[in-house]
Amino acid sequence: RSIFTKLILLLGLFSVGLVSLAAIDGATLRQRMREDRIGKLKATVDLFASYADAQDRLVGAGQITGDQALARLRDIAHAARFDGGTGYMTLQSMDGVVLVHGADPAREDKRSTATDARGTPILDLMRAALRDGDSGTITYQYPKPGQTQLQPKMSYVQRLPSLNGVLLAGAYTDDLDADFRAQMLSMATMT
Repeated sequence: RSIFTKLILLLGLFSVGLVSLAAIDGATLRQRMREDRIGKLKATVDLFASYADAQDRLVGAGQITGDQALARLRDIAHAARFDGGTGYMTLQSMDGVVLVHGADPAREDKRSTATDARGTPILDLMRAALRDGDSGTITYQYPKPGQTQLQPKMSYVQRLPSLNGVLLAGAYTDDLDADFRAQMLSMATMT
């Protein structure tokens, strides 16, 4: 073989290796972005759960009533928004009654009717995530508050034994997808 052919072959192998490395880096980046978002949601749920547990201790000590504790939880959830107002907390009983809804208080004290884009009740997704533990994540398509267009969403769910319920904090992931595409485009132009 000629030197030119060997150089072309070597360049081709180098290019394949570079593309493979970029694909691996891309997969790692996407996973890290997802884990960061889950970590933020978990921290939000943990904070709300600790507040709920504190209220439960006050109820147990006879300092406030259960209704007062629930009212306090609702006040916090209604005020505590994140991700530019699209992120919020919900608390549902295990039988599907919405106890607290940070984005839409009109849903409280009613059975949840929320479903994903396939028509699967969000409560069923939550139960599946909690089947083997006390916490988990779910992903689904759901409109942002005040909108109708479905967006990809990820939620962290955790049992709240003191209220026999499930806490959920969700975040839309369309921004992760956009950031990922921008990073991959940047990596592609560098190679």
